[in-house]
Amino acid sequence: MEKWFKENLLRILDTVIQRDACLKLREHCLNTLCPDPYRYFDSEDFINLEESTLIMLVSRDDLNMDEAQLWEYLIRWGVANTPNLQNDVGAWSQRDFWGLKKTLHKCVPLIRFWQLSVGDYNEKVKPFEKILTKNLNLKLFHHFSKTPVPSLPEPPTTITLPSPPPNFIVPERAIDSIIITHQQAALVSRWIDRKFVSTKTSLSRIKADCTEDAIQLHEGLGPSFGFYEFKILDEANECKSSYGTGGLRYQNKIREKCNYFGVDDYEVFQVVKKEQEEL
Repeated sequence: MEKWFKENLLRILDTVIQRDACLKLREHCLNTLCPDPYRYFDSEDFINLEESTLIMLVSRDDLNMDEAQLWEYLIRWGVANTPNLQNDVGAWSQRDFWGLKKTLHKCVPLIRFWQLSVGDYNEKVKPFEKILTKNLNLKLFHHFSKTPVPSLPEPPTTITLPSPPPNFIVPERAIDSIIITHQQAALVSRWIDRKFVSTKTSLSRIKADCTEDAIQLHEGLGPSFGFYEFKILDEANECKSSYGTGGLRYQNKIREKCNYFGVDDYEVFQVVKKEQEEL
């Protein structure tokens, strides 16, 4: 039964997406798809998705997919659902681009273009710039023309995100961060919800009788978690150093080592439980 469910998941999702009586089945579909969307987006059923289903998926906070790859899947779906388009984009007429723009006009605004690298923007977005609005094209051009191109690839542990241009409207699914992407935030969200994710985590929860010590803010210092378990010290606004120990207020150690270490930057987020929305 589980095998059949996964093989037909997109078809099932298309069927239940607008049915109030199938909310639990819809959530089960999404909880299965969002942590590992590639296996489903690569299937033949993807191009047959209803527009409303695609919009809902692209809008999800917990869709674990890189923005550049999401754009490519969006283009793939749009091409398949726009009549008379050739595979060779170079041979497209103005009318062809207009047709794709009409097909994707509800989906394109959901893409966080400013999160793309310069390389991804030039390689994957610019060939389709005719389907973007003039205003968006102008903002993206100015933004990416000012974003330096690294001479060497960044180490895999480094997260480098360009800042959004002024007055850029960020989709609701975006997280207000310059350190982590919305995909990484979605992963943390699933850890918090105790939903299965095939990744080892180091999430630590505050002990039930120590909730008042979960996070504190002291004058002249940065945020403090627990009782000296994780503190930002030394002129917190410059993030010169911090200290980690653990196991006193939190269930698990936040850091394995009990020592001082440097901090380049930090962000603190409040997690708010979202009420179930009815379709």
